[in-house]
Amino acid sequence: MISRRLGAGGLILVLLASAGGIAHLQAQEAAQEETDVPLQPADFASVRLLNKITAHTSLLRLAPGRPQREDALRMRLQVCYADPAPARGFLEIATAGGALLFQGWMIADAPGLNPFVHPIYDVWLTGCSQTEAARGEGAANSAAAAAPAASASARSR
Repeated sequence: MISRRLGAGGLILVLLASAGGIAHLQAQEAAQEETDVPLQPADFASVRLLNKITAHTSLLRLAPGRPQREDALRMRLQVCYADPAPARGFLEIATAGGALLFQGWMIADAPGLNPFVHPIYDVWLTGCSQTEAARGEGAANSAAAAAPAASASARSR
């Protein structure tokens, strides 16, 4: 039984850690609902890969929907959100042969909430980003949306 191996204190810690992760995500969802700003998916996710045998690290840039192979792993980003912070992404990690090893959300600020557990590799999300063109469009759209609101408030004075 789990309670015998972990003991009562260990079981409570596991339950609290799970509840803390869920509470963290629920707080993010509540904050998102309060702002009523639609989530904008990022164009890329930055993922760090560590080979524990060779101590070699790689910083990968994953695009949504495009599988990328690195060493003996195949990684695929489903979606990544940078705003509102913290950055979070939904990743699938499989062997080169296609056996699924991990599927779930990773949060850049809290890599321990839902870690990829593997004897040879560590993989964690470091952030999400937009391309320069998308950033420019977003800034232009924000400025265009702010201009009519500013002129409307000036007219009402």
